[in-house]
Amino acid sequence: KRYYELLTLDDIGRGFFHRALETFHIGPNIPTDRDFYTSPRTLDEIMSPERTPLDHPLRAIAWVLNDAPANTIIRVFCYRLTDPVAIDLLIHAGATKTVHVILHDNTKTRIALKEFVDMYGAISKKTLLENVDFRLANLTGTTCASRNAQMHDKCVITDNYTTFGSYNLSAFARVGNWESITVVDTRQVHKDRFDAIWLSIPRRQIEKYYRELDSPTKGPKRRRRDDDLALVKSDAKRQAT
Repeated sequence: KRYYELLTLDDIGRGFFHRALETFHIGPNIPTDRDFYTSPRTLDEIMSPERTPLDHPLRAIAWVLNDAPANTIIRVFCYRLTDPVAIDLLIHAGATKTVHVILHDNTKTRIALKEFVDMYGAISKKTLLENVDFRLANLTGTTCASRNAQMHDKCVITDNYTTFGSYNLSAFARVGNWESITVVDTRQVHKDRFDAIWLSIPRRQIEKYYRELDSPTKGPKRRRRDDDLALVKSDAKRQAT
């Protein structure tokens, strides 16, 4: 909440809800550099994304999102999405690309997404749902030997690059933890694995379970989501040509 309290009208605009993110992808030297690390810093930096170090994992993720070709699919496995900077980056990427996010169902993510749309108003809710297609994993009560199964994977997959590592899309990961990611060239198996899970949970759109995030206004992207299999097949065909 403190992040939003410190925003001013001058911070908002230029295609991002927070204007400082316009150049957030600048810094990482990909493809030369492939490993990115962060260590704990002052928690005050949560409110100031422009103070994020240039070699930070989230800046590398922003670079990968920005580098993804228009009209392609960005695939994201996410355990927890609570960083307003990460939410903003995904929404912006979804303006020119298709963004699929498989989320672990947890209360902190639900609260963070609600705070985001409450701060920026009805337009942010419509834009969030239009630009990012969220599906929730583990809503059936599936268990392993010791506990409920979780979507604990954390990676971003584009046509060009895939990120792996400990880095979670949370505000505390951005400033409070030791975290790392590695960026590799995307292989077809990365996309195939994601798509297999995505297609196995077709009825788990986030707005069906987090009703406070639903918006009755559906733009063209939301209306086209009724046929995800065709979208994935089209992407595979394009890759083969």
